[in-house]
Amino acid sequence: MKLAAASKGNDLLEVTESMSAKASSRLESMTKDAMAKVSRVQFILFVTIAATFIAGLWMAAHLTRSLTRPVETLVNATRAIASGHYGYSVAIRIKTEFGELAEHFNAMSSELQEGHERLQAEIAERRQAEEAMRISEERYALSAQGANDGLWDWNLVETGYIIAEMEGHAWLR
Repeated sequence: MKLAAASKGNDLLEVTESMSAKASSRLESMTKDAMAKVSRVQFILFVTIAATFIAGLWMAAHLTRSLTRPVETLVNATRAIASGHYGYSVAIRIKTEFGELAEHFNAMSSELQEGHERLQAEIAERRQAEEAMRISEERYALSAQGANDGLWDWNLVETGYIIAEMEGHAWLR
């Protein structure tokens, strides 16, 4: 009996060893599969992180460019106006605050140009009037010197003798 029990014990031990070997083999196979899946997930995660980083860099560059270009354009335009190009206009046609700022800048630039032109015309008129006054004063001085007569001037406005002026005629009291 001892021998039969030992034989049965050996059989049970062999079955247990066989089951343990199969379980170990299966566990090893499942571990390899799990590690392969983890490797794939790590690769996917790495690719996702890299793609997100690249997309973030692209987005940052795009946003920076979309902000700095209009600002740079407006700064250059203000420099042009500061250097005397009063009619300088900006060609920003976007529907953002920069587009609105560009529209207002162009309106301001146009007004500056028109005001500058009006001022230049007024300066030219004043110079012509000053030149005409200078010539008239010279002619008056020459005629006064050449007349050899006495001249007198009576300011009727200061003495209160003018009651009213109508169409260039003064009415005296």
